[in-house]
Amino acid sequence: MGVICKFPGVKPLLRQTGLALNTLYVVVLCMLPMTSWAELAVIVNPQNPVEDLSAREVTKLFLGRLRMYPGTDLETEVIDQQEDQPAFRDFYHQLVRMNQSKLMRYRASYLFSGQGNLPTELPDEAAVKRYVASHINAIGYIDVSAVDDSVRVIHSVNSK
Repeated sequence: MGVICKFPGVKPLLRQTGLALNTLYVVVLCMLPMTSWAELAVIVNPQNPVEDLSAREVTKLFLGRLRMYPGTDLETEVIDQQEDQPAFRDFYHQLVRMNQSKLMRYRASYLFSGQGNLPTELPDEAAVKRYVASHINAIGYIDVSAVDDSVRVIHSVNSK
């Protein structure tokens, strides 16, 4: 049984080189760009009393459904990166399981209901880290490689 290939010139090339069509497919797939996801760290100020948060608690915080840190009387200040930052897309896709348009619709309806608050938006992970490091109630996310002693990781969003 022969393999059907509709691209002109491929069959003669395969006969000439002795490659199997399956080998060609593997080579082509290896050349395609792969989607990569960063490993992200959810961070707080080192003086924040919260030791760790579950994925569900982090999701609720960033969707505006939780205003206080669990088990404390400390109000949260959620810090987001700008929508054009890769970390923004990765964070909401991996943890919250929402694409950007769905997230915007969700936030608009929740804000309109009067129940939610939108996160404070900062331009990039360096700004997020600086802000969180200087505000005890702030929570944000950055690439795990950017974590240092100025912030503390309370949740990790594993890479794909």
